[in-house]
Amino acid sequence: MVLQLTTRKALPGERAPGWARWLPLLVLVALVPAHLLTPADVQFTFAVVAMPPLAALMNGPLFTSLVSAASIGLFSWLYLYAGHDSSVYDTDTDGLSMLVGICLMSVLMAWVRERYSARLVRVNTVAEAAQLAVLPNIPDEIGSLRCAAWYRPAEQDTMVGGDLFDVQNTSYGVRVIVGDVKGHGLDAVSTVSALLGSFREGVLDDPDLDRLGVRLERRMTWDNSGRSEWATSFATALMMEFPPGNREVRIITYGHPTPLLLREGEVRELHAPPGPPLGLAGQLTSEVATITVSLTDDDLLLAYTDGVIEARDRKGRFYPLIDRLGRRLSEVGRMETVELAEFIDSDLDAFGARIRDDVAVLAIRVDD
Repeated sequence: MVLQLTTRKALPGERAPGWARWLPLLVLVALVPAHLLTPADVQFTFAVVAMPPLAALMNGPLFTSLVSAASIGLFSWLYLYAGHDSSVYDTDTDGLSMLVGICLMSVLMAWVRERYSARLVRVNTVAEAAQLAVLPNIPDEIGSLRCAAWYRPAEQDTMVGGDLFDVQNTSYGVRVIVGDVKGHGLDAVSTVSALLGSFREGVLDDPDLDRLGVRLERRMTWDNSGRSEWATSFATALMMEFPPGNREVRIITYGHPTPLLLREGEVRELHAPPGPPLGLAGQLTSEVATITVSLTDDDLLLAYTDGVIEARDRKGRFYPLIDRLGRRLSEVGRMETVELAEFIDSDLDAFGARIRDDVAVLAIRVDD
Protein backbone atom coordinates (compact mmCIF):
# COMPACT_ATOMS: atom_id res chain seq x y z
CA MET A 1 0.00 0.00 0.00
CA VAL A 2 1.48 3.33 -1.06
CA LEU A 3 0.17 5.93 1.36
CA GLN A 4 1.66 8.89 -0.44
CA LEU A 5 3.42 8.94 -3.76
CA THR A 6 3.15 12.57 -4.70
CA THR A 7 3.51 15.96 -3.13
CA ARG A 8 0.86 17.29 -0.82
CA LYS A 9 1.13 20.77 -2.29
CA ALA A 10 -1.52 22.02 -4.68
CA LEU A 11 -0.78 20.86 -8.18
CA PRO A 12 -0.04 23.41 -10.91
CA GLY A 13 -3.31 24.45 -12.48
CA GLU A 14 -5.48 23.57 -9.50
CA ARG A 15 -8.23 26.14 -8.97
CA ALA A 16 -8.09 28.56 -6.08
CA PRO A 17 -10.66 28.18 -3.29
CA GLY A 18 -14.16 29.25 -4.21
CA TRP A 19 -14.21 32.25 -1.87
CA ALA A 20 -10.97 33.55 -3.41
CA ARG A 21 -12.25 33.21 -6.97
CA TRP A 22 -15.48 35.06 -6.15
CA LEU A 23 -13.77 37.71 -4.00
CA PRO A 24 -13.38 40.36 -6.78
CA LEU A 25 -17.07 40.18 -7.64
CA LEU A 26 -18.08 40.25 -3.97
CA VAL A 27 -15.97 43.36 -3.41
CA LEU A 28 -17.67 45.11 -6.33
CA VAL A 29 -21.07 44.26 -4.90
CA ALA A 30 -20.00 45.55 -1.46
CA LEU A 31 -18.96 48.89 -2.99
CA VAL A 32 -22.59 49.73 -3.79
CA PRO A 33 -23.76 50.08 -0.13
CA ALA A 34 -20.35 51.56 0.70
CA HIS A 35 -21.05 54.33 -1.83
CA LEU A 36 -24.50 54.97 -0.40
CA LEU A 37 -23.17 55.24 3.17
CA THR A 38 -20.15 57.49 2.55
CA PRO A 39 -19.75 61.17 1.66
CA ALA A 40 -19.66 62.14 -2.01
CA ASP A 41 -15.96 63.02 -1.92
CA VAL A 42 -14.88 59.51 -0.85
CA GLN A 43 -13.07 57.77 -3.70
CA PHE A 44 -13.43 54.06 -4.49
CA THR A 45 -11.32 54.16 -7.64
CA PHE A 46 -8.50 52.03 -6.24
CA ALA A 47 -10.87 49.19 -5.33
CA VAL A 48 -12.76 49.16 -8.62
CA VAL A 49 -9.60 49.28 -10.74
CA ALA A 50 -7.89 46.52 -8.72
CA MET A 51 -10.63 43.91 -9.14
CA PRO A 52 -10.05 42.85 -12.81
CA PRO A 53 -6.31 42.08 -12.28
CA LEU A 54 -7.18 40.27 -9.04
CA ALA A 55 -9.74 38.15 -10.89
CA ALA A 56 -7.16 37.34 -13.60
CA LEU A 57 -4.80 35.86 -11.00
CA MET A 58 -7.31 33.23 -9.90
CA ASN A 59 -9.76 32.76 -12.78
CA GLY A 60 -9.96 32.20 -16.49
CA PRO A 61 -10.68 34.80 -19.17
CA LEU A 62 -14.46 34.30 -19.09
CA PHE A 63 -14.87 35.04 -15.39
CA THR A 64 -12.32 37.85 -15.65
CA SER A 65 -14.44 39.33 -18.45
CA LEU A 66 -17.48 39.18 -16.16
CA VAL A 67 -15.62 40.99 -13.37
CA SER A 68 -14.29 43.52 -15.89
CA ALA A 69 -17.79 44.26 -17.17
CA ALA A 70 -19.05 44.65 -13.60
CA SER A 71 -16.14 46.98 -12.80
CA ILE A 72 -16.84 49.17 -15.83
CA GLY A 73 -20.53 49.30 -14.97
CA LEU A 74 -19.89 50.19 -11.33
CA PHE A 75 -17.27 52.77 -12.26
CA SER A 76 -19.66 54.42 -14.70
CA TRP A 77 -22.40 54.55 -12.09
CA LEU A 78 -20.14 55.85 -9.32
CA TYR A 79 -18.26 58.54 -11.18
CA LEU A 80 -20.41 59.49 -14.16
CA TYR A 81 -23.97 59.26 -12.84
CA ALA A 82 -23.94 58.91 -9.04
CA GLY A 83 -22.57 62.32 -8.25
CA HIS A 84 -19.24 61.34 -6.68
CA ASP A 85 -16.35 63.72 -7.11
CA SER A 86 -14.34 62.78 -10.20
CA SER A 87 -12.02 65.78 -10.10
CA VAL A 88 -9.03 63.47 -9.93
CA TYR A 89 -9.35 63.11 -13.71
CA ASP A 90 -9.09 65.80 -16.37
CA THR A 91 -12.44 64.73 -17.77
CA ASP A 92 -15.17 62.37 -16.59
CA THR A 93 -14.14 59.79 -19.19
CA ASP A 94 -10.39 59.66 -18.40
CA GLY A 95 -10.89 57.23 -15.55
CA LEU A 96 -13.25 55.08 -17.57
CA SER A 97 -10.76 54.88 -20.44
CA MET A 98 -8.03 53.82 -18.04
CA LEU A 99 -10.26 51.15 -16.52
CA VAL A 100 -11.20 49.74 -19.94
CA GLY A 101 -7.51 49.40 -20.76
CA ILE A 102 -6.84 47.63 -17.47
CA CYS A 103 -9.76 45.27 -18.07
CA LEU A 104 -8.50 44.32 -21.52
CA MET A 105 -5.04 43.62 -20.16
CA SER A 106 -6.55 41.59 -17.30
CA VAL A 107 -8.51 39.37 -19.69
CA LEU A 108 -5.38 38.85 -21.78
CA MET A 109 -3.37 38.04 -18.65
CA ALA A 110 -6.00 35.49 -17.55
CA TRP A 111 -5.92 33.85 -20.98
CA VAL A 112 -2.11 33.58 -20.98
CA ARG A 113 -2.04 32.33 -17.39
CA GLU A 114 -4.64 29.67 -18.15
CA ARG A 115 -2.67 28.42 -21.17
CA TYR A 116 0.56 28.09 -19.19
CA SER A 117 -1.30 26.55 -16.28
CA ALA A 118 -2.82 23.91 -18.57
CA ARG A 119 0.63 23.14 -19.94
CA LEU A 120 2.00 22.73 -16.42
CA VAL A 121 -0.83 20.35 -15.60
CA ARG A 122 -0.01 18.21 -18.64
CA VAL A 123 3.70 18.11 -17.79
CA ASN A 124 2.93 17.38 -14.15
CA THR A 125 0.54 14.59 -15.13
CA VAL A 126 3.15 12.98 -17.36
CA ALA A 127 5.73 13.18 -14.56
CA GLU A 128 3.32 11.62 -12.09
CA ALA A 129 2.42 8.88 -14.58
CA ALA A 130 6.12 8.17 -15.09
CA GLN A 131 6.65 7.87 -11.34
CA LEU A 132 3.63 5.62 -10.94
CA ALA A 133 4.92 3.46 -13.77
CA VAL A 134 8.31 3.15 -12.07
CA LEU A 135 7.27 2.73 -8.44
CA PRO A 136 4.58 0.11 -7.89
CA ASN A 137 1.42 0.53 -5.87
CA ILE A 138 2.28 -2.15 -3.35
CA PRO A 139 -0.78 -4.11 -2.15
CA ASP A 140 -1.59 -4.38 1.55
CA GLU A 141 -0.73 -8.07 1.49
CA ILE A 142 1.78 -9.78 -0.74
CA GLY A 143 2.74 -13.36 -0.06
CA SER A 144 3.35 -13.71 3.66
CA LEU A 145 3.88 -9.97 4.20
CA ARG A 146 1.77 -7.01 5.14
CA CYS A 147 3.24 -3.83 3.66
CA ALA A 148 2.80 -0.09 3.68
CA ALA A 149 5.02 2.34 1.78
CA TRP A 150 5.37 6.09 1.72
CA TYR A 151 7.28 8.30 -0.67
CA ARG A 152 7.97 12.00 -0.98
CA PRO A 153 10.26 13.44 -3.69
CA ALA A 154 12.65 16.26 -2.86
CA GLU A 155 11.71 18.14 -6.02
CA GLN A 156 8.03 18.27 -5.19
CA ASP A 157 7.06 20.18 -8.31
CA THR A 158 8.41 17.39 -10.54
CA MET A 159 6.78 14.59 -8.49
CA VAL A 160 9.60 12.23 -9.44
CA GLY A 161 12.78 11.29 -7.65
CA GLY A 162 15.67 8.93 -7.16
CA ASP A 163 14.38 6.66 -4.40
CA LEU A 164 12.96 3.24 -5.25
CA PHE A 165 11.24 0.30 -3.61
CA ASP A 166 9.53 -2.87 -4.74
CA VAL A 167 8.12 -6.09 -3.26
CA GLN A 168 7.86 -9.26 -5.37
CA ASN A 169 6.49 -12.68 -4.46
CA THR A 170 8.64 -15.43 -6.00
CA SER A 171 9.32 -19.14 -5.62
CA TYR A 172 12.26 -18.20 -3.37
CA GLY A 173 9.98 -16.21 -1.09
CA VAL A 174 8.98 -12.55 -0.98
CA ARG A 175 11.86 -10.33 -2.06
CA VAL A 176 12.13 -6.64 -1.27
CA ILE A 177 14.34 -3.82 -2.50
CA VAL A 178 14.69 -0.29 -1.19
CA GLY A 179 17.24 1.93 -2.88
CA ASP A 180 18.50 5.45 -3.37
CA VAL A 181 19.99 6.59 -6.67
CA LYS A 182 22.54 9.39 -6.79
CA GLY A 183 20.76 12.69 -7.32
CA HIS A 184 17.04 13.26 -7.53
CA GLY A 185 14.40 14.55 -9.88
CA LEU A 186 14.23 13.72 -13.57
CA ASP A 187 17.98 12.97 -13.82
CA ALA A 188 17.62 9.94 -11.54
CA VAL A 189 14.47 8.42 -13.05
CA SER A 190 16.23 6.47 -15.83
CA THR A 191 18.55 4.81 -13.31
CA VAL A 192 15.62 3.99 -11.01
CA SER A 193 13.78 2.41 -13.93
CA ALA A 194 16.83 0.38 -14.96
CA LEU A 195 17.44 -0.96 -11.44
CA LEU A 196 13.82 -1.90 -10.86
CA GLY A 197 13.65 -3.62 -14.23
CA SER A 198 16.72 -5.70 -13.42
CA PHE A 199 15.40 -6.47 -9.95
CA ARG A 200 12.02 -7.66 -11.23
CA GLU A 201 13.76 -9.93 -13.72
CA GLY A 202 16.38 -11.21 -11.29
CA VAL A 203 14.02 -12.14 -8.47
CA LEU A 204 12.57 -14.85 -10.70
CA ASP A 205 15.89 -16.46 -11.66
CA ASP A 206 18.61 -15.71 -9.10
CA PRO A 207 18.57 -18.22 -6.22
CA ASP A 208 20.14 -15.90 -3.63
CA LEU A 209 20.43 -12.21 -2.87
CA ASP A 210 24.15 -12.03 -3.58
CA ARG A 211 23.62 -13.12 -7.18
CA LEU A 212 20.76 -10.69 -7.47
CA GLY A 213 23.10 -7.95 -6.29
CA VAL A 214 25.64 -8.95 -8.95
CA ARG A 215 22.92 -8.58 -11.58
CA LEU A 216 22.07 -5.08 -10.39
CA GLU A 217 25.74 -4.14 -10.28
CA ARG A 218 26.20 -5.39 -13.84
CA ARG A 219 23.29 -3.24 -15.00
CA MET A 220 24.71 -0.16 -13.29
CA THR A 221 28.13 -0.81 -14.82
CA TRP A 222 26.57 -1.16 -18.26
CA ASP A 223 24.63 2.09 -17.91
CA ASN A 224 27.73 3.95 -16.68
CA SER A 225 29.82 2.71 -19.60
CA GLY A 226 28.04 5.12 -21.91
CA ARG A 227 28.48 8.11 -19.64
CA SER A 228 31.32 10.53 -19.07
CA GLU A 229 33.41 10.27 -15.92
CA TRP A 230 31.51 13.14 -14.30
CA ALA A 231 28.09 11.77 -15.23
CA THR A 232 28.46 8.26 -13.81
CA SER A 233 25.75 7.19 -11.42
CA PHE A 234 25.58 4.89 -8.42
CA ALA A 235 22.91 3.73 -6.03
CA THR A 236 22.66 2.36 -2.53
CA ALA A 237 20.35 -0.60 -2.10
CA LEU A 238 18.91 -2.78 0.63
CA MET A 239 17.47 -6.17 -0.31
CA MET A 240 15.51 -8.52 1.91
CA GLU A 241 14.20 -12.03 1.34
CA PHE A 242 11.46 -13.69 3.36
CA PRO A 243 11.66 -17.45 2.66
CA PRO A 244 8.32 -19.27 2.40
CA GLY A 245 7.18 -21.00 5.59
CA ASN A 246 9.87 -19.41 7.79
CA ARG A 247 9.66 -16.48 10.18
CA GLU A 248 13.00 -15.05 9.19
CA VAL A 249 14.47 -12.45 6.90
CA ARG A 250 17.72 -12.47 4.94
CA ILE A 251 19.31 -9.07 4.49
CA ILE A 252 22.00 -7.74 2.20
CA THR A 253 22.97 -4.08 1.86
CA TYR A 254 24.98 -2.12 -0.67
CA GLY A 255 25.86 1.07 1.16
CA HIS A 256 22.27 1.52 2.30
CA PRO A 257 20.95 2.01 5.85
CA THR A 258 19.97 -1.30 7.41
CA PRO A 259 16.34 -1.76 8.47
CA LEU A 260 14.97 -1.08 11.93
CA LEU A 261 13.36 -3.87 13.95
CA LEU A 262 10.43 -2.94 16.18
CA ARG A 263 10.08 -5.63 18.84
CA GLU A 264 8.46 -5.65 22.29
CA GLY A 265 8.21 -1.87 22.52
CA GLU A 266 11.81 -1.25 21.49
CA VAL A 267 13.49 -0.10 18.28
CA ARG A 268 16.87 -1.41 17.25
CA GLU A 269 18.91 -1.25 14.09
CA LEU A 270 19.83 -4.49 12.43
CA HIS A 271 23.50 -4.67 11.50
CA ALA A 272 24.65 -6.23 8.25
CA PRO A 273 28.16 -6.03 6.75
CA PRO A 274 27.82 -3.21 4.22
CA GLY A 275 28.86 -3.69 0.65
CA PRO A 276 29.83 -0.84 -1.70
CA PRO A 277 27.07 1.05 -3.50
CA LEU A 278 25.90 -0.35 -6.83
CA GLY A 279 27.85 1.21 -9.65
CA LEU A 280 31.02 1.27 -7.56
CA ALA A 281 31.15 -2.40 -6.57
CA GLY A 282 32.67 -3.36 -9.92
CA GLN A 283 35.97 -2.13 -8.54
CA LEU A 284 35.87 -4.81 -5.82
CA THR A 285 35.88 -8.59 -6.04
CA SER A 286 34.80 -9.66 -2.55
CA GLU A 287 31.28 -10.98 -2.03
CA VAL A 288 28.83 -9.11 0.15
CA ALA A 289 27.68 -11.01 3.22
CA THR A 290 24.03 -11.85 3.82
CA ILE A 291 22.68 -12.00 7.37
CA THR A 292 19.63 -13.92 8.60
CA VAL A 293 17.38 -12.60 11.38
CA SER A 294 14.66 -14.66 13.06
CA LEU A 295 11.32 -12.92 13.50
CA THR A 296 8.52 -13.25 16.04
CA ASP A 297 4.79 -12.73 15.63
CA ASP A 298 4.69 -9.01 16.48
CA ASP A 299 7.95 -7.95 14.82
CA LEU A 300 7.78 -5.01 12.47
CA LEU A 301 10.54 -4.06 10.02
CA LEU A 302 11.12 -0.54 8.73
CA ALA A 303 13.26 0.07 5.65
CA TYR A 304 13.97 3.67 4.66
CA THR A 305 16.21 5.88 2.57
CA ASP A 306 18.71 8.32 4.03
CA GLY A 307 16.46 11.25 3.17
CA VAL A 308 14.63 10.45 6.42
CA ILE A 309 17.59 10.61 8.78
CA GLU A 310 19.26 13.47 6.90
CA ALA A 311 16.24 15.75 7.18
CA ARG A 312 16.98 18.74 9.45
CA ASP A 313 14.91 21.25 11.32
CA ARG A 314 15.51 25.00 11.24
CA LYS A 315 18.21 24.68 13.92
CA GLY A 316 20.15 22.19 11.81
CA ARG A 317 19.34 19.15 13.94
CA PHE A 318 19.00 15.85 12.15
CA TYR A 319 15.73 13.97 12.46
CA PRO A 320 16.30 11.36 15.26
CA LEU A 321 14.32 8.53 13.72
CA ILE A 322 15.14 5.81 16.26
CA ASP A 323 14.54 8.02 19.31
CA ARG A 324 11.23 9.46 18.14
CA LEU A 325 10.01 6.10 16.87
CA GLY A 326 10.99 4.51 20.17
CA ARG A 327 9.01 7.08 22.16
CA ARG A 328 5.99 6.55 19.96
CA LEU A 329 6.22 2.79 20.27
CA SER A 330 6.42 3.04 24.07
CA GLU A 331 3.21 5.07 24.02
CA VAL A 332 1.11 2.80 21.79
CA GLY A 333 2.76 -0.55 22.50
CA ARG A 334 2.14 -2.02 19.08
CA MET A 335 1.87 -0.54 15.59
CA GLU A 336 0.55 -1.79 12.29
CA THR A 337 2.41 -1.22 9.04
CA VAL A 338 0.10 1.61 7.93
CA GLU A 339 0.33 3.30 11.34
CA LEU A 340 4.11 3.18 11.21
CA ALA A 341 4.33 4.71 7.74
CA GLU A 342 1.78 7.39 8.62
CA PHE A 343 3.59 8.23 11.84
CA ILE A 344 6.89 8.97 10.07
CA ASP A 345 5.07 11.10 7.52
CA SER A 346 3.38 13.25 10.15
CA ASP A 347 6.29 13.24 12.59
CA LEU A 348 8.70 14.65 10.04
CA ASP A 349 6.39 17.64 9.73
CA ALA A 350 5.95 17.85 13.52
CA PHE A 351 9.74 17.89 13.88
CA GLY A 352 9.90 20.78 11.43
CA ALA A 353 12.07 18.81 9.04
CA ARG A 354 13.04 20.47 5.79
CA ILE A 355 13.18 17.74 3.15
CA ARG A 356 16.30 18.20 1.01
CA ASP A 357 16.42 14.69 -0.43
CA ASP A 358 13.91 12.13 -1.63
CA VAL A 359 12.26 10.24 1.21
CA ALA A 360 10.90 6.69 1.10
CA VAL A 361 9.86 4.27 3.83
CA LEU A 362 8.57 0.72 3.68
CA ALA A 363 7.00 -0.97 6.70
CA ILE A 364 6.77 -4.78 6.68
CA ARG A 365 5.29 -7.43 8.98
CA VAL A 366 5.34 -11.17 8.41
CA ASP A 367 1.70 -12.32 8.54
CA ASP A 368 0.40 -15.78 9.36
